Amino acid sequence: MLELMAVAAIVSITTAIAGFSMYNLRNPLEASAREMTSQFKLARARAMSSTSAYRLLPTSGTQISAQYAISCDADSADWTNDNQLTIDLSNPVSVTTGWTLCFNSRGTVSTLPAGDSPIVLTNSESGGGTAEIIVFLGGSVEAVYSD
Repeated sequence: MLELMAVAAIVSITTAIAGFSMYNLRNPLEASAREMTSQFKLARARAMSSTSAYRLLPTSGTQISAQYAISCDADSADWTNDNQLTIDLSNPVSVTTGWTLCFNSRGTVSTLPAGDSPIVLTNSESGGGTAEIIVFLGGSVEAVYSD
């Protein structure tokens, strides 16, 4: 009987932890912002590990593609798509377009969005809010949420 109570307690604690972890998955804006920041960090890590440049740019309001080349100053024909780093944002979330972000082989940012402005994600649902993805010159990435 004691063993059964211990198993029931463990299952209920695990369920409670899983429930709190799953709560944030219901917010598509936060999920997309987390996905973007992790993909930006992954692109930075790949740039450093492969000693090449990785650039990220929006191909539409809901998709961000990644490309790599020998340096951030490479001609447009020299960039190769990396389909493993393509980001498709969830349905009501869109991203500002017209920016390019490039991580060089040292992991620092060689090309920032115009005017060092943050990349803005917008949730088109009512009361959805926005998230700003801030990329620092040293390569660090941070998401800031607002209503």
